Amino acid sequence: MSVHRNPVCQAGGVSAVGAFNMIDFAGLDEIDALLELIDNCIDWRHSGLELNIRFIVTNKDELLIIDNAMGMTLSNFQKMFILYNQDLEGPQRRSGICGYGTKAALKLLCSNKTIHNIITKHNNDNYYTQTTDWNTLTTMNNSFNIYNASEEEIELFKKYNNNGSGTIIKLGLTEELRHILDQQFENKIEKNFKLNKYFSIVYNEHNDVNIYYKYKNYDTKQIEFISMFNQPNEQYLNGIDGNKRIIIKSKYNKKTLQELVYFELNNKYYYIYKKKGNCPTKPIGPESNLPHMCIDDDLEEMEFVQHLCCLKPDNSYYNSEKPSLPFDTGLTVRDNYRQNFFGTKTYNSEVNGKMLISRNDSIIGNIDIGKTAVAGGKGTAKDKFQRIHVSTQLDYNTKSNQKNITDTYMHTQKNKHQYDRKEDRKAIWRMCEYNREEFSTTLWNNMEKDSLDYSKKEACQTITRAYILYKFNKTINSRINKKKTLVSVSKLSSSTSYSNSTTSPIVSKLSSSTSYSNSNTPPIVRQSSASNTSNASNTSNTSNTPPIVRQSSASNTSNTSNTSNTSNSSNSSNTSNTSNTSNTSNTPPIVTQPSSIDKLMGSDKHDKIQIKLLKKLAQSDSIDEEERYALTWGLSRLLETLKDII
Repeated sequence: MSVHRNPVCQAGGVSAVGAFNMIDFAGLDEIDALLELIDNCIDWRHSGLELNIRFIVTNKDELLIIDNAMGMTLSNFQKMFILYNQDLEGPQRRSGICGYGTKAALKLLCSNKTIHNIITKHNNDNYYTQTTDWNTLTTMNNSFNIYNASEEEIELFKKYNNNGSGTIIKLGLTEELRHILDQQFENKIEKNFKLNKYFSIVYNEHNDVNIYYKYKNYDTKQIEFISMFNQPNEQYLNGIDGNKRIIIKSKYNKKTLQELVYFELNNKYYYIYKKKGNCPTKPIGPESNLPHMCIDDDLEEMEFVQHLCCLKPDNSYYNSEKPSLPFDTGLTVRDNYRQNFFGTKTYNSEVNGKMLISRNDSIIGNIDIGKTAVAGGKGTAKDKFQRIHVSTQLDYNTKSNQKNITDTYMHTQKNKHQYDRKEDRKAIWRMCEYNREEFSTTLWNNMEKDSLDYSKKEACQTITRAYILYKFNKTINSRINKKKTLVSVSKLSSSTSYSNSTTSPIVSKLSSSTSYSNSNTPPIVRQSSASNTSNASNTSNTSNTPPIVRQSSASNTSNTSNTSNTSNSSNSSNTSNTSNTSNTSNTPPIVTQPSSIDKLMGSDKHDKIQIKLLKKLAQSDSIDEEERYALTWGLSRLLETLKDII
């Protein structure tokens, strides 16, 4: 039987002084503080209008942070200074969640030069201002006086906002703040500096936001956003196939901690089912159905989007026009787009095996998924390709609610831009790692196939050219050895002509005025490399075999006259005053025309198969065993012959 008891007293509460002091333990640095202030501008921007955020340093070394967003009503201005306030009336999908970031940011930025001044104007309200010396505060309670703006403050506001709405925050400029702003607006990524600390990366998904910086009388600078996943298709390896997005869903039971992470592809499921402490390393799939989970009030469902891309590499890494499988095992970025920001020869650990985390379109972290790559190592080019050259990002959206399940599931911190990986989310990290591996493997295999096809094509062209030389040489040698009717002259007269040729001539170099007739096979014409001169006149040939026409390799001049040939089986000539004879060596012609190959084919069966095979191989990468045997035979014979020919 229970006994009713009255409490002696009630305990509990929040120490106002303690809560104020603990702001210093938030772990923010100056960059985080600036990001928090930019977040506020973006959260409260006008829908459909470009947001301009400006950092301006005056000649008095004052830093002005100016935006043309909605500004604040008096009621909203009051809420701004309530620690841990949850404002559910503002725009949804805001970055703000805890009612903490702005207070912590202002306190940190005023830790040296201690005074801030804020001027704000909402379209439906007046100009208001608030000034605080943080050095005088010990608590947040009723410590921030709000005033109607003075004429001087209104004039300052109108100078930058043209009678529109918005907010100006005035701070004292420190050396640290100046260094940070100079660094941010160089539009360069420093070595091993966290990517979620750069304005250019954090806000790259906000297409309607511009961020500027002007130091005193120097030129205005603008942030150039680094947007790896929103480039035109031609900027990616394999075009559109080099940029992919996968919708990942998660079912999570808050009570049993069971977790089902999955995605759907071609009406099939791939899933990781984490029941208790153990988590599978890779998904199961493809499966027609998902495993059963009890549906109750504790089951929450969430959706994420994973982006994967491989920006088009420069030609020194992989040339898509002349593909050759990459062998580079270094750790530097090799695409032209990222090289503009990271540099060409600088290693940055922030692109090694990492995944960006985006919350409500702003980057809040860059975490490890899988192992990081180590420089060097034979045969590790594929691994480097996956971890260095393939980029990935996980997006999720939330509502501005301190009890939002997705923020709870993802362990979003009150300092949003310091997001870190939590090991109890292994299922979703491993799913993202699997997707990156599959994506990079597909691209690698495509490069391998394209490289192999290109190599085969190049090899076929080289072999074909060499084989043609071999076949012509074989034809010439055969005819010379059999002592068929062949005529060698030093130079044909321009009046020499042949007609009724049944095949097209194969010519190395021939005067355009020369033509041939009465020949059943094409003439083979050659010019030696020496600068000789020879003259021929009144020369005719009625032989059924082609003449071999060449210039003498000697330096002397040969004169030939009154020469004729009327025999069908032999060659004769009456040459006078000739100081050198023609060269009838067995060397192959210099230039040939592949279209005449078939007409010079011998009767050898293997020779015919060889030519057909080379033609087929130039168009396809599949050959059967009979053709492979013929290719092997032909190449071995060709290589042996070419030693004396080429």
